[in-house]
Amino acid sequence: MREHQVRTALRAYRRSSWGQATEDADQAAGLCKRASLVLLELLHREGVDEAQLWHLGYPTEDGGFGSTDEHYVVVIDNEAIDPSARQFDQDDEPVTRRRLAEVCVPWNVARAVRPPIHEERPPVWGHFTKVFYL
Repeated sequence: MREHQVRTALRAYRRSSWGQATEDADQAAGLCKRASLVLLELLHREGVDEAQLWHLGYPTEDGGFGSTDEHYVVVIDNEAIDPSARQFDQDDEPVTRRRLAEVCVPWNVARAVRPPIHEERPPVWGHFTKVFYL
């Protein structure tokens, strides 16, 4: 049942302007946090309440990232869903699903974080699913 809900949210993400933008490696670059927030909202709408936003930071020296790089993904149990994965490899799928342990290898910090709350925050992050900023 839950896999069906996850797939439904992923289909909605791929059809959205965010999903379309992250299909292109150049456009996907730098969109990881916003794209992850959109996917997180879609998952929550489908009832996948255990989905969380994760921050990956302080890359290891041999991780292939710059020293100040950081990244965001959505995690469900032990699976990391990266809605902007194509920014790292244009031949990879635009959205990847991998074991969390595998995704964390090149990072010194990997942890769940609460989505940012701002006074001007929309009532739901779902507004990001309708608006596309670059």
